[in-house]
Amino acid sequence: MKDSGASSFRQVPEGPRGEAWSDSCRLEDLAFLHRGFTEYAHQLDLDERWARRWTTRWKFGRDAAATYSVRDLNEVDVPRTVPVRRFTVDEVPPYLPLDWFSDHFTDLRTQLPDVTYRDDRLLRRGASLRLAELVTGLTWPECAEALKVGNGVGRYTLNALGRRLTDNRLGPAFTRAVDQVAERLDGSAHRTDYARRRRRMARWSMGDTHWSHLFEKLPRLTHMRSTADPRIASIIVWSDVTRAEAPQCPIVKKERGRGDA
Repeated sequence: MKDSGASSFRQVPEGPRGEAWSDSCRLEDLAFLHRGFTEYAHQLDLDERWARRWTTRWKFGRDAAATYSVRDLNEVDVPRTVPVRRFTVDEVPPYLPLDWFSDHFTDLRTQLPDVTYRDDRLLRRGASLRLAELVTGLTWPECAEALKVGNGVGRYTLNALGRRLTDNRLGPAFTRAVDQVAERLDGSAHRTDYARRRRRMARWSMGDTHWSHLFEKLPRLTHMRSTADPRIASIIVWSDVTRAEAPQCPIVKKERGRGDA
């Protein structure tokens, strides 16, 4: 909840920066979040118009979050609301990390008949797309664009995973598992900006010095050192840092453009 009146509330400089979420605080916690709280309190302009100025946000499924004044909260269709997530699409890993997958999707995976590694890949891709959907309201192909994995990957995952889950009536189980991951992200004090990592790694590749260091304590791999391709190591590191699949690596895309991959 916030006050939309710019002149009715003055920021006190000594207070710590950052967001405070009321659903994770007790009333007394809110009172002591900032030094100088007393100064905050007496500067609040609670005239007869305060209920119109102060607003709160509600989210309804795929729709964008709606803002209501306190005065109009009776108009909120509470049964239809879903959580307004704290993480952003930039903080969604393009390919769900393996430890998150193991923590939250093991039960679903055991219910899939004849499960294969292909199913794991679809679930991990789909989970990331669904997380992006939760915070953007976009379609999966559009979410795939936002995560820089390509519209086609989004369409394929939507169709292939959708059929697999529908055929086995596991759609609700998938939704529950993704919601658990969303709660995990919401509760994380330090989330990773994967979009920033992708930008930072866009032109990165492993240099000769680091490539040589890999083999300093592995004398039996002398032949591999002379014959292996350093680009493979670069792709592996890129995938680990950005939490994205190797085919999305700029090095792979570049070589495919040349017809070398």
